[in-house]
Amino acid sequence: MNHFLAGLSAKIQPRRHVILFVDGAKWHSAEDLEVPKNITLYFLPPYSPELNPIERLWNYLKSNYLSRKIFTDMEHIFDIGVLAWRKLSDSIIKSVCASQLKCRI
Repeated sequence: MNHFLAGLSAKIQPRRHVILFVDGAKWHSAEDLEVPKNITLYFLPPYSPELNPIERLWNYLKSNYLSRKIFTDMEHIFDIGVLAWRKLSDSIIKSVCASQLKCRI
């Protein structure tokens, strides 16, 4: 997470500040987490997957590409998952996220 935050911080324009919405994953609040000064972490309430856009995207992938299928083995599951991920476009992601939250890509 520190590596991600450092990379994100470097991409932020000078005199700008980013609020990053995060869930309750342990790495979002680890003791050794170093949050750059130009980033603020905003923690979503517990048990609120409807507020987390990635949860909505995961539900979209499951219902449109991954459910009601019989997989032959783990490799088949990974192959279908990769195909599903590659079918996502900016417009699909924006549409899925926008149903609960405004997202920017």
